[in-house]
Amino acid sequence: MYFAPFARVTPGAYIVTTGRDARQEEDTMTAEQAIERSISHNEIVTLDYSRDALSFLSSECDDSAEAHGATEFWGTSEDGDDWRVHVRDCTDVVIEIMPDQHRGSHRAARNWGSYPHNGAERYRVDAGIAENLCEDDEYNHVVKGADPEEYEAYAL
Repeated sequence: MYFAPFARVTPGAYIVTTGRDARQEEDTMTAEQAIERSISHNEIVTLDYSRDALSFLSSECDDSAEAHGATEFWGTSEDGDDWRVHVRDCTDVVIEIMPDQHRGSHRAARNWGSYPHNGAERYRVDAGIAENLCEDDEYNHVVKGADPEEYEAYAL
């Protein structure tokens, strides 16, 4: 079976792969629905990262492997049908943003304080967007070691 290379996809979309063709579907899909689609359409279905999808697929699969920026799961249904679902790796990071209204007092005190007491806000964003949001800014930064799943997605 041929495996198409991974590409960036609109958030909330999934990719279906049949033969050498891949197309983006503008919809969300659960891991269970992805297995059903893989079986019914004889294709690989690629989902965006989600803990729920990883957990469900781990419990249902015959085996899995991490490769090409995703975790690949495969298995056989009770009816003997093969399925294959990939879940993209999480590329999100947590950023801390200091709202403009708090910056003056922090600057005057020469102390930025610490989250959450300093009034900063933390959000989950794609690593590529984080670079732009934190570029040349003394207040905004990527928070090392924070779990992206614990924070709300940043709305641009």
